[in-house]
Amino acid sequence: MARIKDAKNTLGALDAKSVTRLVGAASDIALVLDEAGTIIEVMAQRDELVARGVRGWLGRPWVQTVTIESRQKVEALLHEAQTAADAAGRWRQVNHPGKDGDDLPVLYSALRLALDEGLQSARDRATAHKLLAFITCTSDRLADCQTQFREARAADASFALSRSEAGHPVWGPVYKSLSQ
Repeated sequence: MARIKDAKNTLGALDAKSVTRLVGAASDIALVLDEAGTIIEVMAQRDELVARGVRGWLGRPWVQTVTIESRQKVEALLHEAQTAADAAGRWRQVNHPGKDGDDLPVLYSALRLALDEGLQSARDRATAHKLLAFITCTSDRLADCQTQFREARAADASFALSRSEAGHPVWGPVYKSLSQ
């Protein structure tokens, strides 16, 4: 894949809705994992995937959501993501067991988006936490949204949402509750 020469200026100003739309355009399913490989967010863009129960993967280790035959592939993807600095690893087909005995094959690539290792400036870390707050708020996980806003403030004491961001009907009230 060709890289954008000036991605920071081109993509850096995207809001959470735009990032979600971009991920959705690029994939049917996107998983956000914590450092231990536990799924903390599932974004499924097609109704048939949601109907297959992909939201039920939340809070489970990724490796436990796949067939036994696919577990080594997931472990390899996780290892590649840990060792590749900022590049996506190779694509692998992973099968998830279906409710009716039919497996769900999904093509995955893993990319590490490390806050602690990759973002040196306090402002960048705060912005990353803000985007995570937007994602968790729009997924109706308000406690996680609050945590991400707190992390943004911990990363950069001057962190604040813009007026338009603070006025959003979902994350605006969560953010304002922490400011009081």
